[in-house]
Amino acid sequence: MTRAPSRAWLVTAAALVAAIALGVALRMGSARQPDGAFIVDASFHDRIIRATAASGRVPVVDSLSEAPGGRRIAAWLPQGLYVLGGAWVRALAATGVRDPGVAELWFVSLAGALIALPVFFATRAVFADRWAALIAAAIAVFLPAHVHRTWCFWLRYDGPGTLLITTHVAFALASLASPRLRTARVHAALSASALLASLWVWRVALIVPVIETGVVALLVLLRPPERAVREWFTAVAIAGTLAAVGFEDQRRQVLVATPAWLFAIGLALALHTPWLRRPGTRLGTRAVIVASIAVLAVGIGMVGARARPYDVTLRMLGYKLGLVHGAPDPLVSLALHVEELASLSRAEWFGPGVFSWLGAWLIVTPLLMWWSAGRPSPSRLGQARPEALLLGALTLALAILTVLLVRNKVLLAPMAAMVCGGSWCALRPGGRTAPGADGAAPGRPARVPRKPNVRGPRPRRRAWTALRVGGALAFAACVAVTLRDGVWLSGTRQSRLDPRFRAALEALRDATPPGATVLTLWSDGYDVQRYAGRATVVDGFLEGDEARRRLVETAGALMQTSTDSLAAVCRRYGARWLLVPPSPSLYGVAVITGYPFIDKLVPPGVPLTRAEGDRVIIRMMVLGDAEPPFEKVFDRDNYRIYRLADSVRP
Repeated sequence: MTRAPSRAWLVTAAALVAAIALGVALRMGSARQPDGAFIVDASFHDRIIRATAASGRVPVVDSLSEAPGGRRIAAWLPQGLYVLGGAWVRALAATGVRDPGVAELWFVSLAGALIALPVFFATRAVFADRWAALIAAAIAVFLPAHVHRTWCFWLRYDGPGTLLITTHVAFALASLASPRLRTARVHAALSASALLASLWVWRVALIVPVIETGVVALLVLLRPPERAVREWFTAVAIAGTLAAVGFEDQRRQVLVATPAWLFAIGLALALHTPWLRRPGTRLGTRAVIVASIAVLAVGIGMVGARARPYDVTLRMLGYKLGLVHGAPDPLVSLALHVEELASLSRAEWFGPGVFSWLGAWLIVTPLLMWWSAGRPSPSRLGQARPEALLLGALTLALAILTVLLVRNKVLLAPMAAMVCGGSWCALRPGGRTAPGADGAAPGRPARVPRKPNVRGPRPRRRAWTALRVGGALAFAACVAVTLRDGVWLSGTRQSRLDPRFRAALEALRDATPPGATVLTLWSDGYDVQRYAGRATVVDGFLEGDEARRRLVETAGALMQTSTDSLAAVCRRYGARWLLVPPSPSLYGVAVITGYPFIDKLVPPGVPLTRAEGDRVIIRMMVLGDAEPPFEKVFDRDNYRIYRLADSVRP
């Protein structure tokens, strides 16, 4: 006979459903746009998802990218988004939703709103408080940092990728906090499975297991790792290794041979040796073992790796941190100017597009928890429970990464929600922070929560009570303002093609024969492929070796004083058509080529001299010149289409 669910769990389930519904409504707020469209990266993902839904599998080669040969998708991009998105489109088509675009809007919004579930279970695992978990789940769905990168037209990896990697973290925290060995192992297996799924969808999720490796290494230095830690991290290392050798894009980058992942594998193996498991092992011995693993990982990785994944991002970070000086190469220069790779200022941290007023609360909460827990000294870090240490380290590390690369705010947002929700434990009447589930986890003694100090002087108790009440009111105000900013952010998001650009794409589609190849700026490539249905030489893909080479090559040809190089590039790739956008698009080309007068292009801008503007692309953009051997066939609203004069007329 099954036991009926308790009233508390029914209320909890209803609250979670309401939070998810709120999250979907917020993210679908922009769906009312009459001319809304997936643009730039989203237009590429839209095109591949539609192709996957139509054929039942991800296309092997995208014939519209990197013409004339096309780009092998699996070699460079994770497949999960296209498989899941295609399956969702087909499923909704079976229920009567025939428009793939509408299905994709719901797909992105639901993926973003479902973040409430892993945040709830993760917070409950760490703080053992249902109300704290519900508060965290509610915050997660409207936190601007998450809404900003998961609203309905943001058809990218962020929504499903963050959902899956947060699920991995939730099961990890539950595994480390579980008092039962069997339950801990089940949660560890689920955590590893969620990690594998997240890497199938989004390579940025690799940040999380790298941070987790550092947390386990620190834990090893502080004390012998518990069984729960050993078994969970071993499962993580196995899942990450399977992804590195099983997914073609990661296998091609030889991620398994990078120093970071070799260190993770070595550490997972070392956890099961008696030198690290034995309680009597000295700190020096543990430190030598960890250092030896690190040296071996770096040595093997530097010698054996055939590729250096994310080398542009790492070199860009070197410039941001002041570790690298001198003029950056073209690709690093471009990365330094990409908006989502920009650094986050202190004002933006508290802004309506990131953490709003909860940005301040995220900083204050750790201090509040420390004070509420009795102000433990730093020497007690070795007694910290692993789930609390993992959550704290993930939040701190992702906060630092978000300051350096603003796109990581979507990963930090769920952790921030967990920390802010956990502050309830310090603010509730008579409460102290007691992170984790009740009882003892496998391999460690039971925890006895300390009772609040009620025997102190009456004035001190009154002051502490007043502080709690004041803190609770301040927290409620921060949540309310952040909710307002989340709603405002949702209502102000727009995604539409510039009508002038749309007209140019329609003209390009009508004026060119089927199968034609177009040379355009890299920033417009995806939209030409999606809305004009024509192959391009370059597009917004900035990671592949061939894509990078073409990017530099075409930008250099556009910035020459004569059309010889540009015509040669067009003939080499079979591009008989050239799409030239208005002059504001010049900045992206100037960054790649190191144009010496680039500062003049920054709004409001300074007029160029005749010598400075003597470049093919500038003359075409500003003057609309027909530069032989190119002849102009379309000119409207500063969008122009050119054709090679020696091409065969359709």
